[in-house]
Amino acid sequence: MHNLFLVSYSLSCFGLFLGTLYGTVLKRHRITDLRTIRRARQARTELRNSPTRKFCNIYRAKQFRRRLMNEVNQINTKLRIRAPRERYQLYHDAQGEIRVRSKTSQC
Repeated sequence: MHNLFLVSYSLSCFGLFLGTLYGTVLKRHRITDLRTIRRARQARTELRNSPTRKFCNIYRAKQFRRRLMNEVNQINTKLRIRAPRERYQLYHDAQGEIRVRSKTSQC
């Protein structure tokens, strides 16, 4: 009876030891898996941020180009110096007749 108790106790201790050892091995594998997943995610974000893969579909690229052209056009219209335009104005002279007067204005 004493021998059976000793064998069962030693088997349970051995099982406990194997369980802890297996658990640490599993944890280590899990940590390495997490590291590889993190590396893969970083590589994916670097690929996403690179200029070759900035837009995944044509619609977004089109929208980006439109927005960019709108900005460029706004800047160009602000910088453009326009020539003065001829304008005409109707007025009454001293005799009461309607005449046309030309005046230049900046548009």
